[in-house]
Amino acid sequence: EILTCDWSSDVCSSDLTLEDGVFEWDIEQETVVFSSTWRRLFGFDDQTQSAISATAWRAGILSEDIKGLDAALQACLTNNLPSSAVQVRYSTAYGSLLKLEIHLVAVKNAYGLPSKAVGIIHDRTEEMDLELSIREELNEESLLSSRKSQFVSYLSHEIRTPMTVIGSAKALLESSLQKEPVNMESALHYIDQIGGALRSLRALV
Repeated sequence: EILTCDWSSDVCSSDLTLEDGVFEWDIEQETVVFSSTWRRLFGFDDQTQSAISATAWRAGILSEDIKGLDAALQACLTNNLPSSAVQVRYSTAYGSLLKLEIHLVAVKNAYGLPSKAVGIIHDRTEEMDLELSIREELNEESLLSSRKSQFVSYLSHEIRTPMTVIGSAKALLESSLQKEPVNMESALHYIDQIGGALRSLRALV
């Protein structure tokens, strides 16, 4: 895909058409020109002029993403970078949220000063939504795994307590039964402890 431009006449020809997301951002005039498809996506299809106010277009970009866009534009205009890229979210006039990847290239005027930026917009909404969905699923899976671990830890601790009581009471009861005469009061006490521990285990189950 090759983009060739004659900036003296402001004419561009490309295997990429404006329908593919190529746009022009005139820094001096503070206007942007998009294809009809992207104008409709952004919600500017009711305007008769091809150029859109840059301020009006920027108003749709989420406030937390504006700094990133400005930094990318500044980078390609002042840092002599071949291009710069940024991802932004755009709230359209129809209430939908587009997730866009924008690549910018600076264009200099006859005095060698940057006056325009040419860019390509890619709609990454579906890809980023899928990525977010996968990330949320992974987070949910991690949370479930953590809860399982907590549950096993809690259950093992809770089971260990009555099991210890049962084991201790059994040992003491056996020791008591080996003696003559059998102390029934002590034996019943140990049996009662075993019964209580078993009830605790049943409650846990």
